[in-house]
Amino acid sequence: MFRKGEKVVYPVQGIATIIKIEEIEFDGNKQTYYKLDFPSTSLKISVPKETADDIGLRKPLKKEILIREISELSKNKVYSEKELDELVDKSQELLNSGSVKDSVSLISKIRAWKKIRNEDGKPLTTSMKSCLNIAQDFLKQEVEHVLGENSLKIYGLE
Repeated sequence: MFRKGEKVVYPVQGIATIIKIEEIEFDGNKQTYYKLDFPSTSLKISVPKETADDIGLRKPLKKEILIREISELSKNKVYSEKELDELVDKSQELLNSGSVKDSVSLISKIRAWKKIRNEDGKPLTTSMKSCLNIAQDFLKQEVEHVLGENSLKIYGLE
């Protein structure tokens, strides 16, 4: 599926490089693992090849697809109160999916919620600020990798 040296996207953490593909024996069972290095941090993790798809490990999106997905960020969408209320419960699920579409949706909804709260003179909750930062950082990495650093400003991700 993936090769050594290839860039991949891991949910929540973002862009990683496969630095090694290795077989590890544990309790008499051999399993193949992708060893990932995240250049934005010192994090290194091993992902079982068998469960890589289930975890959400994927190749970065092609330019055209990524542009189409992130262009949704520039649209001023209106969300129902119910959608925004459900955001707290669904935010972790959206973050963990590793999907650009889910990250864009989460960012758009949190920005809309933030605007409403600002109009009411209330700040965004700490947990929603955290979710917004995580989703934006995740998205920034893929945008920067695929489209280049200059694209971050275009899509409001600086």
